[in-house]
Amino acid sequence: MNLFLDACVIIGYLIDADPQHKVVSNFIKKHAVNLESNVTTCKAVVDEVDKISRRIRRDLKKNKRLSNDDITNIMKSIKRYLTKIIEIIDYSYEQLHKQWERDLYESLKDDIKFDLEEEPTYYANMSDIEIFSNFVMWSIKHNPVPEKPVFLTADSKDYDKTDNEGNSIILNSVKDCFNKAGVSLKNPLELVILKDKNNIKWYN
Repeated sequence: MNLFLDACVIIGYLIDADPQHKVVSNFIKKHAVNLESNVTTCKAVVDEVDKISRRIRRDLKKNKRLSNDDITNIMKSIKRYLTKIIEIIDYSYEQLHKQWERDLYESLKDDIKFDLEEEPTYYANMSDIEIFSNFVMWSIKHNPVPEKPVFLTADSKDYDKTDNEGNSIILNSVKDCFNKAGVSLKNPLELVILKDKNNIKWYN
């Protein structure tokens, strides 16, 4: 698997006290996954990790659950992971230089938002849509092209949306968008949602 990590997975992997730590650890053990190599994310996720980690640091200091040294070590591990381990890409609109790529990126965001919001009372999270669109562009533009691109998240609220047949709405949106644009996916995309240790949703 060529894993593209969402912010909640990175935080859950690195911080034992995080609520997602158990489900991330369970996934790693069950599927023999190594999050220390061949892992990718995007700049938008890094910005989100920075924001979340600052909040966690404040909460840990306030609750005095850990010593200051322990908290400092956690922050160092996050910095090490983001600067030394995970590959960070940025295929957002401003970083795309060909017009067809920019058009495709914008169409992806628009189509995903439209399809997700067909569910009554649901309002799509544009930050998540931009992150997933980066994942999609990475799957076709990166060198080398990922052989098995997998988006790994623990955010079921925004990603676990299915049609009446149980298919992932967001993946269907991507396929429809590419078909309209006359562009081929290099390899099939997969979406893995870690809901809890006994409930992992795997869409393709």
